[in-house]
Amino acid sequence: MSLRGGALDLLNIPRWAFSDRKMALHAPGALAAVAFIWAVAQFWEPFTPAKTALVCAAAALAAIPGSAASARLTILQLEGDFFAEAKPAPWSTLKAALAPLAVLTLIPAALLGLAYLGGALGKLLGSWWIGLGALLLIPGLFVGLLLAFSLFIWAVGLLLLPAAAGVSGESGIETSYQLTSIAWSQGWRVLFYEAATLLMSALSAAVFAGAAFAGLVLLTLVASLGSPELDDVAKASVALFGSFFSLSAPQTPLELPLQIGVWIGASVLVLTLWASVSYLFSGVSVGNAIIYIDLRQRIWGDDVLMKSGMNGAAKGEVEQC
Repeated sequence: MSLRGGALDLLNIPRWAFSDRKMALHAPGALAAVAFIWAVAQFWEPFTPAKTALVCAAAALAAIPGSAASARLTILQLEGDFFAEAKPAPWSTLKAALAPLAVLTLIPAALLGLAYLGGALGKLLGSWWIGLGALLLIPGLFVGLLLAFSLFIWAVGLLLLPAAAGVSGESGIETSYQLTSIAWSQGWRVLFYEAATLLMSALSAAVFAGAAFAGLVLLTLVASLGSPELDDVAKASVALFGSFFSLSAPQTPLELPLQIGVWIGASVLVLTLWASVSYLFSGVSVGNAIIYIDLRQRIWGDDVLMKSGMNGAAKGEVEQC
């Protein structure tokens, strides 16, 4: 398979992301994301859209170290190094992704802070401030546009910056300049690419999780024909797995050996969920590496894969890792 340039390359996400090395790189971030989602679901009810956005942002932040390393592994494989070693991203790479993201966070935070301060002054200065303060809506229109654009760049950077830092190995100044240029000149294309990446990654992870759980169910059904007690263990394992998200452990009147089997079965289900989230993160990082390579070629005419020194036909070759 080779990179053709454009949205069709994103169809390779399920195959290129299905890698034990890339999923292992994302395993710590996936564990942190699942733990955070579980904590929010348990201790911060009800689940509002704002909290959903917070959970998505926290998951993306947890995936940054794995995304940078996975993107670098992807580019090495595209350059022909099929057996490239999976290494954690060095601090310099993480800094190139986190530093611009931190600066980008300050811009919408400052604008929102000014809006809150303006509203708070209404309590101190009374109705005249509120009435005449409506005149501020005129410059507020431009501030609102700046806020919308800064939030757009921040959201894109949250997904694209780790891949950019991992692929290029450049400094935070370079990656922040590239991000701003990409968002300004290719905004609609970025939206389409990121939506396609998230969709492909989510579908791939869902199919992976569904196939894994279906296989476990089929194996359990066949095995329970020879041992009826196994069916009780399987049902209790599923109930225990569900209780992890409700903090109410079910009572299982089973013998001690069977109870041990219940905990083992529930642990297997948890590991399957963990692997599915790691696969999701792997797909997003691979997709953003592809997006970065394509947009860098479109905007600056810079072929990232030329570093390998291979010819045009061979440089895009990649095989399942």
